[in-house]
Amino acid sequence: MALPSEAKGLITHLKLKRWQGSRVYSIFVNDHYCVTVTGIGKVAMAAAMGYTFATFPQTVNPLIVNVGIAGHGQYALGTVLAAKKIIDLDSRRCFYPQLVYAVPVATEIVASVSTPDTAYRQNYVYEMEAAAFYETALRFSSAELIQVVKVISDNKDSSVEQVTPQWVAALMIPALGSILAVIDELSTLRVQLPEGEPLDYQRVLAQWKFTVSQQSQLKKLLWRFQVLSEKPLPEAFESGSSLLGWLEQEVDQLAVNTTLL
Repeated sequence: MALPSEAKGLITHLKLKRWQGSRVYSIFVNDHYCVTVTGIGKVAMAAAMGYTFATFPQTVNPLIVNVGIAGHGQYALGTVLAAKKIIDLDSRRCFYPQLVYAVPVATEIVASVSTPDTAYRQNYVYEMEAAAFYETALRFSSAELIQVVKVISDNKDSSVEQVTPQWVAALMIPALGSILAVIDELSTLRVQLPEGEPLDYQRVLAQWKFTVSQQSQLKKLLWRFQVLSEKPLPEAFESGSSLLGWLEQEVDQLAVNTTLL
């Protein structure tokens, strides 16, 4: 979460305690949760996430959720939305969260900007961290377990200039139920992902040579394939690279089909 005011209610509700091991970031933890206050913007978000996962590397397939405020032209203040697509409006890169769970809130396109956008030119949810969050999070978990959840703090009738830390903290309180519902659904999904190695991982490693980077990619893709598909992994591939290419296309298509259902 970018701002202390965004995190305050969640920290209190989950009974988190400040972790004393960091002088760089405000980090709050208990046995199950970790909240890092990252600061505003894409660079701050990416740096804080790298620090957090270097500090707490032991969790396999963690749930990683970006929660924060955002603006939209029409949505009422306090509306809670999950991202179905994320656009970095600076680089034009796009990311597609894998909505393979029962999403308990409405979904919208989230657009990350470098400076606040109060014109609301497109039907986007405007904010400043989601693109960097999602791209960084993919390095540390399976795509199905990564989500962006935004609470509308400004719209055409209520300017971003009226947003204060005290107001944000109050705005987040009614949204906690929806935020926690998303986390609960992701937790249910995570149970389907086994700790350790996915099926076929060792067999595939024994059959072809992979670089360290390819091994990490292979493990993530096999986990996703195992969750999304009931059919066994085919064996007729000419190389490890061809297998990785097939897996990437297959899990992307399976994720799209599941979302459409």
